[in-house]
Amino acid sequence: MLGRIEFKVRDTLGEKVGVRGEEILFGDKDVVLSGDPKQAAPLGDEPMWREGEYKGTGMNKPKGSEGTPPGGKSMKELVRLGMMARNTFQDVVLLRQVHRVRDPGSDVPEEKLDLY
Repeated sequence: MLGRIEFKVRDTLGEKVGVRGEEILFGDKDVVLSGDPKQAAPLGDEPMWREGEYKGTGMNKPKGSEGTPPGGKSMKELVRLGMMARNTFQDVVLLRQVHRVRDPGSDVPEEKLDLY
């Protein structure tokens, strides 16, 4: 997914190249990624990613299409972009307190709001 995000940033902002010819990720913008651990239960102790080159059979092609659309990236290229992007992050912040917006029109019963 990170490779697809990087591809969309490049599609929107254009590809950036550094003074030494290196790829510049995320359009040379600061990036904050976040997740919500209450949205999905952990799958186990294994990370949700693997290191190394893509070896799957997915081709990043639209359903019913013969191949990747013109200008699109192969899954191999998207995975490479995603790993490169992931490796650029230097800081990780773990938030210890959950903050949620309570929607008064929510269908969650009042007695279960604290669990939500």
